[in-house]
Amino acid sequence: MRDGSPAASPAVPSAPPAAAPRPRRVRRWRWRRTLVATVTLYALLMFARQEWMLHRLRVEEERYQQQLAQIEEHNAELRRELQDLQSLPAIEMQARKMGLTKPGEIVYEPVPAGPNASEAPPAAAPGSR
Repeated sequence: MRDGSPAASPAVPSAPPAAAPRPRRVRRWRWRRTLVATVTLYALLMFARQEWMLHRLRVEEERYQQQLAQIEEHNAELRRELQDLQSLPAIEMQARKMGLTKPGEIVYEPVPAGPNASEAPPAAAPGSR
């Protein structure tokens, strides 16, 4: 029976083929690697998107800060002007521009120059002094 006849083979256990389970494990690992790569790529894209949005918000914040500084400067200028206009000399100046006078005050108004500006003003009538 040592001559290699078929009766001798059943005594030696035959090994199962080792190549059959291997492709199944490779497929399983490929699927897992693909899933991990997809999730990683998605997370990377979301991170990049959030960074871009953060950059845009920082630029917008800087622009609003500049506008706020300009508005605050203008507001301070208006407050100074309001304070100046509430003072007595400023009120008096505005009243004079409108033609108002104090009681008992004599108003001298300049005579506009006409076409005969070189002529002397008319003499006062006798006895009008």
